[in-house]
Amino acid sequence: MRAVFVKTVNEDQTANLVKVQAPTILFWGEQDTATPLVDGRLMESKMRDAALIVKPGGTHFAYLEFLPEFLAICDSFLAPEKAARDLQ
Repeated sequence: MRAVFVKTVNEDQTANLVKVQAPTILFWGEQDTATPLVDGRLMESKMRDAALIVKPGGTHFAYLEFLPEFLAICDSFLAPEKAARDLQ
């Protein structure tokens, strides 16, 4: 199973990024060594409707390190109508 996992995570999917049709938020740790920030910037540039949020000091687990902010972004992104009402 480990060999399958390693092969899967090392598979280059760059060519498929242009096929992503859904709006996408990329939440990235600036200090991510598992998937470097350069990869996040590449993904943002290739995807049709993507936004990259970079957290200074964050690692590969930035979503946990900045959990309240991450959850607020997810809530806003997944329920834009509610977010608009809350702002009024």
